[in-house]
Amino acid sequence: MRKPAGTIVVATIAALLGTGPAAPAEGHVLGDAATAKAGSYVVVLKQGDVHERAAALAARFGGTVTAEYRAAIRGFAVDDLGEAQARRLAADPSVASVEHNGRVTAAGTQTGPGWGLDRIDQPRLPLDNAFRYPNAGSGITAFIVDSGIKIEHPDFGGRASYGANYGPDGKYGPVDPTDCYGHGTHVAATVGGATYGVAKDVRLVAVRILDCRGNSTDASVLAGIEHVTRYAARPAVASLSVSLAGNKVAVNDALRASINTGVVWSVAAGNAGTDACLTSPGSVTEALVVGASTRTDDVAPFSNRGACVDFYAPGVDIPSAGIPDVQSIMSGTSMAAAYATGAAALVLSAHRAYNARQVHNAVVQSSVDGVLKGVPAGSPNRLLQVRQADPPQASGRLSTLYNPRFGTTEVYARSTDNHLIYAYYAQGWSGWTDLGGNLAGDPTAFSNPATGATEVYARTANNRIAYRRYVNGWSDWTELGSQTVSGNPQVIYNPRFGTTEIYARTSNNRLAFTYFVNGRWTAAWTDLAGALTSDPALIYNPRFGTTEAYVRNATGGVEYKYYSASWSAWLPLEGGMAEGATPSVLFNPRFGSTEVYIRTAAGELQYKTYTTAWSSWTSRPGATLASDPTLLYNPAAKTTEVYARTADNAVVYQYYASAWSSWIHLGAPFAGTPAVIFNPRWGSTEVYTRGASDGHTLYTYYTNGWSGWNDISA
Repeated sequence: MRKPAGTIVVATIAALLGTGPAAPAEGHVLGDAATAKAGSYVVVLKQGDVHERAAALAARFGGTVTAEYRAAIRGFAVDDLGEAQARRLAADPSVASVEHNGRVTAAGTQTGPGWGLDRIDQPRLPLDNAFRYPNAGSGITAFIVDSGIKIEHPDFGGRASYGANYGPDGKYGPVDPTDCYGHGTHVAATVGGATYGVAKDVRLVAVRILDCRGNSTDASVLAGIEHVTRYAARPAVASLSVSLAGNKVAVNDALRASINTGVVWSVAAGNAGTDACLTSPGSVTEALVVGASTRTDDVAPFSNRGACVDFYAPGVDIPSAGIPDVQSIMSGTSMAAAYATGAAALVLSAHRAYNARQVHNAVVQSSVDGVLKGVPAGSPNRLLQVRQADPPQASGRLSTLYNPRFGTTEVYARSTDNHLIYAYYAQGWSGWTDLGGNLAGDPTAFSNPATGATEVYARTANNRIAYRRYVNGWSDWTELGSQTVSGNPQVIYNPRFGTTEIYARTSNNRLAFTYFVNGRWTAAWTDLAGALTSDPALIYNPRFGTTEAYVRNATGGVEYKYYSASWSAWLPLEGGMAEGATPSVLFNPRFGSTEVYIRTAAGELQYKTYTTAWSSWTSRPGATLASDPTLLYNPAAKTTEVYARTADNAVVYQYYASAWSSWIHLGAPFAGTPAVIFNPRWGSTEVYTRGASDGHTLYTYYTNGWSGWNDISA
């Protein structure tokens, strides 16, 4: 409470004159007294033994210690303490914070008939009256921090057990979290019931923090988090479906600490229709923060919103286990969070070594993008999915581009189940989107400067080239004629003729191409002959207005041909390329030169350039390459940059400014060939590759220095 200015002046004068004792020091008490339990506070300590400090502080400032916390936070709860005593307690040098023990309510309410589980295994409506899931959550324990569980309910099949009772009403014993409200039983069955649940073989543990009316306090919530943190045998997930008044420092810190120990928490965003970032636990972004959606894919009007929400999940008219009846119907972000808890259990069951962050990312990135209606500004348009609870994994070579139409970085890949998948970065990374197909090779992505469309080409299982195109949505797959190919397509835009041109190695190892002009593709592919042993490399050369194709021939040398007014013959450049290697080529606008780079049979980088004539091959020793080089002309630095994976699975690069740098090590271990782009939005160079151990897609970027490696597919 703030004192009137006059009182402050008088007190100061009295102290200076020595006419009275100094006033006791007072600190700030967090939280809202109006919504809190009277005379009750949560105290967080800086250090020291919790039991000893709690007893000493209670003896000094008054009050009764009602709970002690050691695992998630270091502190205690105290009752029977006056406001002035609490302020003095907050000023003690051993105390980090004192917070009003706020009242808590459950985040779900009783309502009409339900639908729910059917929606989260398919990306789009209509419902198909089936629930398909990748596993049953075997071996995972789910802690339900709620109103308890009716463990004898038949939907649990003996998999539910009692943990502890921290309900504020004193009902039942400390190890008897019987559910007298019904909310916890409903949530538990949504997480892991045989009929209603996502993870149908998960073990369920009841931790009671709500009373028989669905109310609680901050201290009880903290006790529940403390119990899970201390006693959970990992791997474990936990559900917290409560709504606290405002942001609670102690509760938020306790949740973050628990997550750091490996427990995956899902929390309800809240039912007040406000910004989840202004509430607890909705502001804990390390947890899965879940809003509620309706059967028609609208955002529920009561659901909290904003940037702290990870995604939405069904939360209106959800059927699940009940008390005293076998079934009950409830609505709320509690129900949505329960679905997310089950999804997290499925991911963790499939990936026991995942940490909490990896599980969090996997669940978020498995959600489907763009299907919800009425999404509030600043909120994600993402709906929970468990059909892909184990997110797609890229295989083969990545294809990356900067999309000038949307200002996005986009990554395309063939998944391990041979679908086309992609992810993009706008303000943050999207999840992987599955574009289907039956791919037999790696995709090539292309931003068409003539139309603004994104086009992705790939060899399909019938060894023909097909593509999908994005303008205002993705087209269906279109097959480009009957030409059979044995490699990956290469695509360029030719500004001289306004053509999109596709080149590929045919099934009889010749080079062929087709092109798009005046709204249609050519009727047939054109055979350019040759004896190819790998994919071609293509450039449009603006200096000469030529299309140029470079290949590895049957003897390991480099050949090329070009189109000016007609196609030239194949011209030899010699060189000794590694078996199966593909040449890499770029046009350097700084010098007006064409530059060709190869990986030799000994794993050495060699290159030659053309300005007025071809140079001889020049070696760049110092690294043994295991992948073909990836080239970038950096318009900001005006450098040629060469990236590759080495024989010891490191990503390395070197650059040419006025002379070549040495090889620079960017980390290890990785798999595949790195993909590189220059991003004009951020002025950054970005390198993408796959992790060697788990196949996740990783990237690093350079602005004023290299970042660490970031995981976009965990």
